[in-house]
Amino acid sequence: MPTTWTRSPGLRLRPVPELACCLVYVPRPPALHGLNLTSWLVLSLCDGRAEAAIAKDYFDAVRPVGGPGTTRSALEGALLQLEALRLIHGAPDNAPA
Repeated sequence: MPTTWTRSPGLRLRPVPELACCLVYVPRPPALHGLNLTSWLVLSLCDGRAEAAIAKDYFDAVRPVGGPGTTRSALEGALLQLEALRLIHGAPDNAPA
């Protein structure tokens, strides 16, 4: 079933491009996470989009760069990790097929 992904409410992002990371503060329960470039990109795409749209935009961004981040498993791993950290949450996509 297709899923839409949305960032959890209350997150505060602090990009640190010179270190190729983004710090994310979660207010409840309080936590601070450091995201690599892949997870940072995926988190930025989780704005209520369907997973298929996230995948398209993700691969459009990473394909020109190349490397291990261009695999489907890199995207899926980032989504799973962000969900496990409670930075994003998924919901069934109610759009008609």
